[in-house]
Amino acid sequence: MCGKNKVCADTLEVLRRKLPDHTIVYVFADKDETSARVARDVAHRLGIESRGVRNAEAFARTYFEIDPTLLLSVQFSIILRHDIIEHGGDRLINLHFSPLPRYRGMAPITLAILNGDATFGVSLHIIDAGIDTGALVDQETFAIEGRSNREVYSLCEQAGVRLIERNAAIFGAVTATRGLSGMAAVQDDAAATYFSKTDIDYARTEIDFNRTAAQIDRHVRAYLFPPNLYARITVSDRRFRVLQPPEVGARCTDRKPGLVVQSDPLTVTTRDRILIFRQTEEDA
Repeated sequence: MCGKNKVCADTLEVLRRKLPDHTIVYVFADKDETSARVARDVAHRLGIESRGVRNAEAFARTYFEIDPTLLLSVQFSIILRHDIIEHGGDRLINLHFSPLPRYRGMAPITLAILNGDATFGVSLHIIDAGIDTGALVDQETFAIEGRSNREVYSLCEQAGVRLIERNAAIFGAVTATRGLSGMAAVQDDAAATYFSKTDIDYARTEIDFNRTAAQIDRHVRAYLFPPNLYARITVSDRRFRVLQPPEVGARCTDRKPGLVVQSDPLTVTTRDRILIFRQTEEDA
């Protein structure tokens, strides 16, 4: 088991409860020491061995030393080397926060909200040489309309743990000669989308009011992940973080976009409707 964050910690809890007779080893990347702390604490409480690794080479050494029957990756930040993929085959599983084959790669939640998707999901898939391209073991989808990035992420955490729980017995039945390819479905590449880290810039979250109110609402929700990520508005050289999605007001097609109609609450024109920002905070 390798990864970080609360969903990884919850996964350890499920695996220990569902597979009491199996040996579990938890591996985390040294660079993720802070975000892995919650999982390390759970591992310590459950008597699960934890190991930190510095890079892909160190992880490979650890993997081949342990030679696990199954490897489960949950938000692990180290890319697996090809020799691990060749050796592990269909006994390498990843939990990906997206309804694969849509949103392979980076920033799936942010992009789904920006694109106005009404549903999202999480996927368990076999790890192959591509990026999130392996056969699907299981998947769960859910509605996300009107949700913020943080809210969708929480739904993904919950759904991801449910997937692990639902498939734990299957994981436990894996052997060195019997993996998961027999029960996994090949992804439909014709329906796939892929995004890299160059497709999104979390340092540039300024609202462009030369957009419709619906587009701006999606922008605010896509970049709303407290305490580190917010959409921003600049008014008279003062910069504000947007702490909640705006209210949509009256039509304003006769006014230039970006006009501040009122300062408290901050009310601004867009391409089609006025937006009312009731919760903002000035940047330091």
